[in-house]
Amino acid sequence: MFDVRWTRLRFKIELLEDSYLPTQKNSALRGGMGAVLISYFCINKGQCKECLMAENCVVQNIMNPKLEVELPFTKNANTSSPGFVIECMDYKNEYKKGDIIQFDLLIFAKTLNYIPQFIFAFDKLGEKGFGKNRAKYRLDGIYNKEDKLIFKDGVFFKENLMILKLSDYILERQKQINNIKIVQFITPFRFMKNNKLVDDIEFKDFIISLQRRISILNALEGRMINNFETDALGEIVEKNIYWTEFKRYSSRQKSAMKLGGIKGRISFSSDINNFKELVIAGELTHIGKNTSFGLGKYVIEEGSDIIE
Repeated sequence: MFDVRWTRLRFKIELLEDSYLPTQKNSALRGGMGAVLISYFCINKGQCKECLMAENCVVQNIMNPKLEVELPFTKNANTSSPGFVIECMDYKNEYKKGDIIQFDLLIFAKTLNYIPQFIFAFDKLGEKGFGKNRAKYRLDGIYNKEDKLIFKDGVFFKENLMILKLSDYILERQKQINNIKIVQFITPFRFMKNNKLVDDIEFKDFIISLQRRISILNALEGRMINNFETDALGEIVEKNIYWTEFKRYSSRQKSAMKLGGIKGRISFSSDINNFKELVIAGELTHIGKNTSFGLGKYVIEEGSDIIE
């Protein structure tokens, strides 16, 4: 279950001009990256349904990868939760020429095969610019989780590329966390229930969302997970959550989209620790819909004792 491979690439970009950028940069970075991929690797101008090469398309395999196994909760073999996540915790809007912006790219499962294409796309995106005002940048460098250089000035230091497993992250965090008490969503968590987005969740909803995310990542590796508990017993003791949303413009679909979800803190009964490894894994992978936009990110908090 936790043998899914992953890596973290930390990008540092230097702005080449004074710029105004959106608060949520994950979406602009993802959209810009996708546009570059289509520009350089698509042979049918984005018309995927009529394309004879769609099955082996670099763009499709990155943005809408085909699952290696069939999952009961997915509508088709392609998933809208691809094997990468963009994280940018820089929420400023106004920048000066020379300012540095940092963001992380988490890559999971078979999407790791496309690390060179990711690097190429973000390098080229600097020339084209991203966001509504097309802010141009220079790719200062890409670093691993230990801040060792992976890419700079066209040179790929592949010896510093760290390919890990979810189990490695879980073991590292277990040394820091004795008892899970609270999770705090710092980007919107989008959960579907009865085919509708919900603005409130229960204990079982949270566990189901975790199970789905880990199932999808395993399916991208060609593994089916069958040993999840269907009856997730436990309680949410206290909620301090609210609904929030932001708009993004899809240049491909030529329309504005709303990405809303739940943010805030949720306190659990001690039963949450029966799913400790799963909860820790979700802290890394993000959960819910639209994870590639950086949504569904939470951090685990613990107290001196567990809420009952």
